[in-house]
Amino acid sequence: MALSDLANELPKDTFKLDGGDSEKKICTSIVQLLDDSSGDVQGLAVKWYSSFFINSLFFFFFGWGTLYYY
Repeated sequence: MALSDLANELPKDTFKLDGGDSEKKICTSIVQLLDDSSGDVQGLAVKWYSSFFINSLFFFFFGWGTLYYY
């Protein structure tokens, strides 16, 4: 459920990480969910992680905007 909520918050312009190692902790937790016994949880983890990764690359290369695929 928390992953679903996080996936819903990610596309919003108001979503900001507090800095520090929050991004690393979130990504590590999501990667661990890829081994979950539930296929639904694994699917949501793939969806969230791929979206986060695409947006990170988009920001890294262009330095602006967001692009979300759900």
